[in-house]
Amino acid sequence: MLNVCDQFPFVRSRLQDIYLDSAATTQRPEYVTKKMLALLESGVSNIGRSNYSSAERWKAVYSESREIVKSFISGTRGELIFTSGFTEGSNLLATSLSRFNLKPEDEVLYTPRDHDSFTKPWLKAAQAENSFKLLPVERDGYGAVSVDDIKNSITANTKIILVTHGHNVSGRLFELSQLRKSIRQDIWIVVDGAQSMSHTKIECDNWGVDAFIFSGHKMFASFGVGGLWLSTRLFDVLQPVKFGGGGIEGPQVFEPGTPNLDGVLSLKLAVEYLNEIGIAEIEDYLKSLTKYLYENILQIQHVTLKYDIRLHTLATMLPIVSFSVENISASEVGDVLSENGIALRTGTMCTGITTGNLDGLVRASLHIYNTKSDIDSLIEYLTFMKAY
Repeated sequence: MLNVCDQFPFVRSRLQDIYLDSAATTQRPEYVTKKMLALLESGVSNIGRSNYSSAERWKAVYSESREIVKSFISGTRGELIFTSGFTEGSNLLATSLSRFNLKPEDEVLYTPRDHDSFTKPWLKAAQAENSFKLLPVERDGYGAVSVDDIKNSITANTKIILVTHGHNVSGRLFELSQLRKSIRQDIWIVVDGAQSMSHTKIECDNWGVDAFIFSGHKMFASFGVGGLWLSTRLFDVLQPVKFGGGGIEGPQVFEPGTPNLDGVLSLKLAVEYLNEIGIAEIEDYLKSLTKYLYENILQIQHVTLKYDIRLHTLATMLPIVSFSVENISASEVGDVLSENGIALRTGTMCTGITTGNLDGLVRASLHIYNTKSDIDSLIEYLTFMKAY
């Protein structure tokens, strides 16, 4: 059983809210913040422009960070581009491929109620004259998309499949290990890994995916940094769409300008922290919290889950629950919980843009610094709200 609360100053102090909004962003452990501060205070320098000792030290940090993150996602056979976050990685991929690789007859499969940062760049690209076709694969009443759903939507013109590994509303994990072996080898698989990155083992090479996109701030790293991992075959055809000073070969072709060294360092440290705990231990602990969360919230009759749940599937879900409270708006629920020291998310969760709003949702999401007592507090106030 994990016990890492003392490693997170925000949680350790308990002077602020019980934090149940990790699907939006994670808190930072001391391992990341203290080591970042120490290196920054030792002197900073730009890289690739000088060869004095400080510049060489930061160049080594930048290069080492790339390899450490690639190893963490089991992507050593591909290339990793550092980005400003998930949104930039998603836009880079959609813009470049639609401009230089996709033809009007080509088809891209997507799921409409996936996160806007994943779907909107492709929706925008599809609006261009003589652009590709964007075709939907809908989630079912359990918030899931199956391999068969995707397989049955593939045609001779399918070029790309957009897949969310862990959904930010339903918490459902997609079976990436089964997709590649079920479809044509020439189809590119693009994965939204923002939610799953720090929750479960990532195996880009073994899954046979072609792109894996993630953000640092959802995995204990800084804001404003993320990554776009690419298989060799996709990297070799991708063309840059942003230009400036910097590298002229390899992934740095896609990283013009002064790099976000602070952010990249935080990614390296966050991965080291996750490796120190162990992804298997993190998975086991979060599975126990997910089971406890759902078992208790299902007992509250005036709380309705956005998606139906099969209890036997909880072991393959992220610790996320989205729900509404009878006769009380989502914003009111959020206000009451905030007044009682519980921080969580309300609203559309950035998923309603293409098929109408997910109105009146409240979302609780957990991570390794949460405990069953945090869940007990949430359940206590939600139970009370029937009389509110």
